[in-house]
Amino acid sequence: MRKSGRRSNIAKTLGSDFIELLTEVSSMVGPRVDVYGTRDSLFISADLAGASPGDVKLGFSSGSIIISGKILPPFDYEEIKVFRQERFHGAFERAIKLPRGCLTEHIQAKMDHGILTIEVPLQQSSHSN
Repeated sequence: MRKSGRRSNIAKTLGSDFIELLTEVSSMVGPRVDVYGTRDSLFISADLAGASPGDVKLGFSSGSIIISGKILPPFDYEEIKVFRQERFHGAFERAIKLPRGCLTEHIQAKMDHGILTIEVPLQQSSHSN
């Protein structure tokens, strides 16, 4: 959870020019990803607005889940003038390291309103009641 006022401290410390540059660069890095969990499952949520489910692939490598694909821009940029671009477009690949105890054979994924949500069930401890 983010501490209140954290963003304003960053802007104050690093300056508004840095925050503006960060905003410009963030659209070139890739889709934003959140990872959170409960006692029973790990959840990975990726912001893939503009991607169709057929353009997104899931895989595994070295204990990580790999999310890859492409997000097409909403316009032909040769035909229009871009005044500001903050959303990501293009090919992407994100690797999220999975903790021990993930039941990868039972992973479920769904895409809803441009958000990919992956649920990875966790192995229950032998000490659970």
